[in-house]
Amino acid sequence: MGRAATTAVGAVVLAAIAGVWHTGLLEPYYHAILHGNAPDATFYEVLRVAPTASPSEIAAAYRSLSREYHPDKTKSLSPAMRDAHTQAFYRVAAAYETLSNDDRRRDYDRQLHQVAKPPSMTWQSRVHLWWWQLWYSLSFESIGYVVCGLGLVTILCEYVLAPIQQRVFRSRHPPSNPDVQQPGTSLYEARLRLQAQYDADAQRRSQHRRATRVR
Repeated sequence: MGRAATTAVGAVVLAAIAGVWHTGLLEPYYHAILHGNAPDATFYEVLRVAPTASPSEIAAAYRSLSREYHPDKTKSLSPAMRDAHTQAFYRVAAAYETLSNDDRRRDYDRQLHQVAKPPSMTWQSRVHLWWWQLWYSLSFESIGYVVCGLGLVTILCEYVLAPIQQRVFRSRHPPSNPDVQQPGTSLYEARLRLQAQYDADAQRRSQHRRATRVR
């Protein structure tokens, strides 16, 4: 497969990925993972606060997330994303209802401590957390547009800019061999002409030596 065909296939694949992403089929799944709303997420993860967060921090997180996931704020999203945001809105409300009350929070923390203590964060976990924060800062629709844009840029560079650059380079740096500049000539034909010229020169030198001997 040539370079042009490989580039075309890659661009089609990128466009297909962007199309699937833009349809919203996978959005709820990734939204739940990246926004701390996975089924096994704790209330602290749902509110995106540390287990040692103060009541004021919990209240501030609740206000911010409730505004973000409120149904009035998600009317412009796809149906799948609206459902995901609605579920997240209810989970945020449930998490705040538990963590905002000291007694309920104490009981909830006791239940969490009964679960096996998670291992300490390794450098792999820190890298994963960094990527999680990067993905969280991007919206799914913008990622789809970026992927589609990369495919279009690839096609533009391969089929528009590259041929123009080649023409400009050839016009500024023409071949030094005049035989190559002639239309329709090839390297094989140039070699034949050079060989014929060499044979003619050798024949003239041989005739010159014979004439010298006769004298």
